[in-house]
Amino acid sequence: MTGYVGHDVASDDNLEALRRDIARGRAEERALETLRADAADLVDRLWPHHARVAARHGLRLVMYEGGPHMVAGAAGREDEAITGFLTTMSHAPQVAKIVGTLFDGWAGVGGTQATAYLDIAAPSRWGSWGALRHLDDATPRWDALMRYNETGPDWERRAPGSFDDGVTLGGGEAAERLVGTPEEDLLLGGGGDDEIHAGPGDRVDGGPGHDRAVLPEALRGAAIVPEGDRIAIGTGAARLLLAGIEEIAYGTDDRALNVTETLR
Repeated sequence: MTGYVGHDVASDDNLEALRRDIARGRAEERALETLRADAADLVDRLWPHHARVAARHGLRLVMYEGGPHMVAGAAGREDEAITGFLTTMSHAPQVAKIVGTLFDGWAGVGGTQATAYLDIAAPSRWGSWGALRHLDDATPRWDALMRYNETGPDWERRAPGSFDDGVTLGGGEAAERLVGTPEEDLLLGGGGDDEIHAGPGDRVDGGPGHDRAVLPEALRGAAIVPEGDRIAIGTGAARLLLAGIEEIAYGTDDRALNVTETLR
């Protein structure tokens, strides 16, 4: 199954009507009407039908992609006003509310796995597919997906932490202590003499100053392999890369905190 809404907002057949609505200040209202109608059709008609078919054949109901599908057709693709409107609408709070309703409806008909297309992508004339437009973004649409991710149905058991991610931490000009997570982190020292607690799978750059990497005791005795301006410890997914580090110390496996703090 798919869960897209808004295909017709800027289709070639509706392009001139959309241009008139933009000029009259009515385009947002009309687009939201289309999105709500599409969502209602999926939740009230199409998905229940396929849920019955899936149940009859002993199959799970799976959504391979879904979300706002507001992209101009060929006739409007070069129109900056159309692209700008679609970009703004794709991340409007009202659209995020529709997305939340859509995924709640999916769960309500017995849907299981659902893929929201997609997580991060810059908007363009080809569409505003990313719930986030860049890595440092925050949008209501992303928040709606995260709420569903927390509360939606589980279709298979996974070990706790299976989907945990690492972090990116950056220091400033002062001497600082950076502590990541048990996952793969990017730890970037600033201009001071930093203490960076790292572990397998991390990428570390101490930057200027005299920087000290503190590694787990388990890595003591592991081979340190020079690679140009950096060194590598370990292999495969556990490979730790260090650059700009003047000192290495061992003896801590305590990486539960996720902090950047000033030493002096």
